[in-house]
Formats: sequence, structure tokens, C-alpha cells
Amino acid sequence: METAWREMETNFFGPMRLTLALLPLLRQSKQAAIFNVSSIAGISHFPSVAPYSISKAALHSYTQGLRAELAGSDIQVVGVYPGPVDTRMTAGWETAKASPAQIAANTLEAFSKGETYVLPDDFSAQMYTLFRQDPHELEKAFARML
Repeated sequence: METAWREMETNFFGPMRLTLALLPLLRQSKQAAIFNVSSIAGISHFPSVAPYSISKAALHSYTQGLRAELAGSDIQVVGVYPGPVDTRMTAGWETAKASPAQIAANTLEAFSKGETYVLPDDFSAQMYTLFRQDPHELEKAFARML
């Protein structure tokens, strides 16, 4: 439970608090954007990191709701859904990992094209394609990765 609380605090409540604190300033801008970094594991549950997946799913839902609430304003709301990224969290994982710089560059490139739903690496793009074809197949694919 402690891990779940920490994950929710970091990955959901933190971005929500920051957004709510900055929203009055963002509303004053003609070129504002909110980038919420979720995860492909927030689109479909990744079993080995359950609390992480749950917290990223909550952020995904918040991002969708925020985008709807701010529709018609000058504030863009962008959801970013990377796959494994080369960070401390994935140290020891034997899988291909995107670099943080690659995720950032691809996110900014997608944003410059007007995209608000960003899959910034090959893994996340492939997994999201599978999800769109059949959500249960993505669940099975993630389970096989254990």
C-alpha cells in the first residue's frame, strides 16, 4: 500500500496540484500548454509495476478530462505515453529503452505538428497499435513480458 500511495502522489496528485496551481497563469497566455507524462503502462496495465500502471492510468484519465475542460481555451493539453525509458526505474530491465532526450525531442516534434496524444518511441507506438486492434491482446503481450 505504501508503494501505491507514493506512486499516486508522484504520478497523479503531483501533476494535478501543479496544473491547478499554474492554471490561472496559463489562462493568461495565448500559447500555453500542459504536458502530462503518463506511460503506455497507463493505457494497459503492466503487471510487474502495478502501482505505477495504476497511477499513470489515473494521470491519463485526468489528462483526457483536462483536455475536455480546456477545449476552446488557448491551453493545449498533451498526453505523453512513452514505453521503457532509460532511467533508474528501468535499470536492470533487459529490454530496449528510449533515452530521455529521445522522448523529449519526439514529444516536442509531435507537439509542433499539433498532436496532443504522443507516443514518443517505437515501443509505445507498437503497443498502442496493438491496443487499438484488441485491448486484450496488449494485456496478454504485457503479461508475456514478465
